Amino acid sequence: MTITTSEPAVPHYTPAPVTKEDLEYADLEVIDLSKANTPEGVARLAEQARDAMRDKGFFYVINHGLSPEETTRIFDIADVVFTQTTEEEKERYKSKLLETGSYQGFKQRQYWHIDGGVLDQVETYNIHRDVGRKGHPEALRPVLPEVARFAQHNHFNVLYVILRLLAVGMELPEDTFVKQHEYDADSETYVRFMKYYPRSEEDEIKTNNVWLKGHTGG
Repeated sequence: MTITTSEPAVPHYTPAPVTKEDLEYADLEVIDLSKANTPEGVARLAEQARDAMRDKGFFYVINHGLSPEETTRIFDIADVVFTQTTEEEKERYKSKLLETGSYQGFKQRQYWHIDGGVLDQVETYNIHRDVGRKGHPEALRPVLPEVARFAQHNHFNVLYVILRLLAVGMELPEDTFVKQHEYDADSETYVRFMKYYPRSEEDEIKTNNVWLKGHTGG
């Protein structure tokens, strides 16, 4: 993914400042993808990734091939989806995940029940890697080529590397999982933009600070 001076202008998204609260953060493994270019590096990372998924279920990825400028740009584009789209369009392009199983489109706030009568406060927009498969809100259309490049970069340069590491770590043929996630396969692989909205203290108590119930991804 490369940004050029001819890309459509979009408003800059300013993220919230880092919290000053004294929080107990999870100690997650950091997978450095730049070390996956030698057999020795792959062996070490495969063991690290396997253990991280077995013990904690998550890990960070660094040196994924996207520059800070490209990362900032994709956050700007993501914000367009939520702030430059009318409620009418959000309704028009909402996903029908319960009816069809497809997440493509908007998942609006207060869709899932969390606990104690509290509904979720997470808004998402999912774009299939084939960005032309379905229609999109007007504000997003000029930047769809960038979203497509972002999806392609992550599929080949991040996802495939991780899938190979996990296969090696599990002592399987290296391309075992890659073959199950072919880029051109008819699947629900997509770019997901997410926005979390604040909740009241009362809702935090009712849900014991849980924002989404346990779930899996495939």
